[in-house]
Amino acid sequence: LLDRAKFSSVIVVTFKSFEGKIRRCIDNLFESHSQVGLQSAREMNVDLIALDEEKVQGTVDVLRLIKHKLFTDFILISGDLVTEASIHHLADVHRVRDATVTILLKEQTQEEMKKYQKENKNNELVNYFGIVRDKKNKRARHSRLVYRKSALANEGIAIHKSLLTREPAIEIRTDLCDTHMYVFRYWVLDLLADEKHSKMSSIQSDFIPHLIKMQYRDPASLIPVRILEGVHKRRLELSNAMSASKRHVPTLDDIVRCYAFVVSASESYCRRADTIQKYAMINHEIAVLPVAATTPWESPISLSGLTYSSSVIGRDCEFGENISLKDCVIGNHCKILSGAKLNRCVLMDSVTVGANSTVQNSILCHNSIIQENCNLNNCQVAENGKVSKSSRLANEAVLQEES
Repeated sequence: LLDRAKFSSVIVVTFKSFEGKIRRCIDNLFESHSQVGLQSAREMNVDLIALDEEKVQGTVDVLRLIKHKLFTDFILISGDLVTEASIHHLADVHRVRDATVTILLKEQTQEEMKKYQKENKNNELVNYFGIVRDKKNKRARHSRLVYRKSALANEGIAIHKSLLTREPAIEIRTDLCDTHMYVFRYWVLDLLADEKHSKMSSIQSDFIPHLIKMQYRDPASLIPVRILEGVHKRRLELSNAMSASKRHVPTLDDIVRCYAFVVSASESYCRRADTIQKYAMINHEIAVLPVAATTPWESPISLSGLTYSSSVIGRDCEFGENISLKDCVIGNHCKILSGAKLNRCVLMDSVTVGANSTVQNSILCHNSIIQENCNLNNCQVAENGKVSKSSRLANEAVLQEES
């Protein structure tokens, strides 16, 4: 995604306990891109920062700890986001609207809404988003974001009269999903460093709702003077540069501006792999998706002489005779020996599946080995994990060799 958007500098943040694995993943990605001729991947500067877990209580702490690495407006993306949405569209809205933060929201289908309600029937939270459409272009995909709240379905919501006076045409929507992709102004880092905001922990749950509430209010009581002066000076410079008459002066109560760019359900693929089940589902969905010019993942490789259904196969794989693949995603350098049957499985790189083994609804991580005559159903095998021959496993996570 970032490579195709021509980013030259990327900061990857992780915990120290995962530093080695993330570094190997980045190196393998660069090597893979080089093999398929993506030159820009080798030119991208990736700065991997590993933080102490005890110093991080939430995502806001991450921004505080890496502030010294940021020097301008920045894009924040969750590592579990899989999307073909255009970063350029999000950045354009942010720049043109002079937004403090611009959020990528995904429109959910009725089927996705029903599935979410079914999975969360014991915790019926509803995510409410209040948006104000562009008065000059009601069909524009960007909108002012003026309300954000998560509440139980039977609680209802309340909107201040002052907000309704300022924006009488608020559209309340419950079919939108926060993708955890944000564009921020650089000055929000100074705001987070201020003592008034020291207790904030989550970007999504704490900081974004706080910024939304700060709109249309006198910022003097909310933003330290030193920050406010710098923001207002920049606003005046930008206004003068864009206004031929030089008469437009932004009002103080409009210093904080929050916008949303909404991706329709049918427009482009956009999901978060924040659970094992969703990770598997995303792999299976991508396997049958058409690959367009804007798609940030590679075209699947097809092998002549191999019979398989709705599957994606990586490079340099070895296959035995009489194997069966159905709805599978196979990584690079995998070995699947004669008589093996795989159904709805995800195999990462360098995985070996032994002869006459049957694996269903499972995820096999890097360098894992399934020996001959095994039967696995709904299992996860960790990196370098090994399942001994003739094992019968169901609904298990394998962290080491199974005897």
